[in-house]
Amino acid sequence: VGGHFVVWWDLARRRAEGQLTGPQTLTAGVVTRDSRTAYFATAQGHVQRWLTDREEAEEVAGFECRPSMVAPERRRLDPARRCPVGVYVLEGDRPLCVYPVTQLVRRGDRIARACREGTVGVLDLESKRIRWSNVAGALSALTFVGNDLLFARDDGELRLWRSARGELGPSLQPGVVADAAASRDGLIAVARGTRVRLWHHDQVEVAGAVTIPSRAVWLGLSKGPAQLEILLEDGRLVSHPLKAE
Repeated sequence: VGGHFVVWWDLARRRAEGQLTGPQTLTAGVVTRDSRTAYFATAQGHVQRWLTDREEAEEVAGFECRPSMVAPERRRLDPARRCPVGVYVLEGDRPLCVYPVTQLVRRGDRIARACREGTVGVLDLESKRIRWSNVAGALSALTFVGNDLLFARDDGELRLWRSARGELGPSLQPGVVADAAASRDGLIAVARGTRVRLWHHDQVEVAGAVTIPSRAVWLGLSKGPAQLEILLEDGRLVSHPLKAE
């Protein structure tokens, strides 16, 4: 993702199996456990489901980022300034702000998405139930931490959302405007610029940090041996070994 299309690869055979092209810029994507379905998000706030043996994707109803009316006092501004964290569009005679999906992540049979305007949604793939929470503030990154979610806001706040109870947990320190985030087995990684900070999920203070060659667009944590995986903005995938403390 990152342009207007998704390419489906068979890594074992080292060949592309298919491609889906759409009219909107894609911002994030995840694959289900059985690798038969992909979900991807767009800059206009939609989430779509693609069965990889088909040529078209379908909208996931109710999982989109909801647009809002442009405030009356902002309608006189230049169009580029009417929506501080969104994009201005005119739908008929309705001036709207639409918001991109900034992150799409999967843990088991749950998919979570973050909207730029500050809402988090979780889709249960088994029950098809969707849960919403408004955490306020523009969101830049999201990752599962066990059954909870860690979200990063543009003001630098990093905070856990207790999804089962629908309430916020404590902030992590120091806050950082995150480019990407990941977690595994109680360890949390958050990237900003050329630095990745690491936390233990039950602590608020930084446990360590790693310097990387350039800005990260995706993070992953693997075990056996434990290492940090980083997809850089130039397309390189690099790894860094982690030592237990």
